[in-house]
Amino acid sequence: MARLQQKKEKRGLKFPTAYTILFGLIIFVAILTWIIPAGQYERAYNEELGRDAPVAGTFS
Repeated sequence: MARLQQKKEKRGLKFPTAYTILFGLIIFVAILTWIIPAGQYERAYNEELGRDAPVAGTFS
């Protein structure tokens, strides 16, 4: 009977650990940063600041 239990344990695929899943997700998201373009605000010169500043509501 002990042999049957050992055979059953060896058959199935082992589920990956939490660390393996997290590492895979980190790699996947890192790859997506090269594929998905970043958004930007339109900029306009702000005299109070003396430089270009983002315009509210223009993110695309």
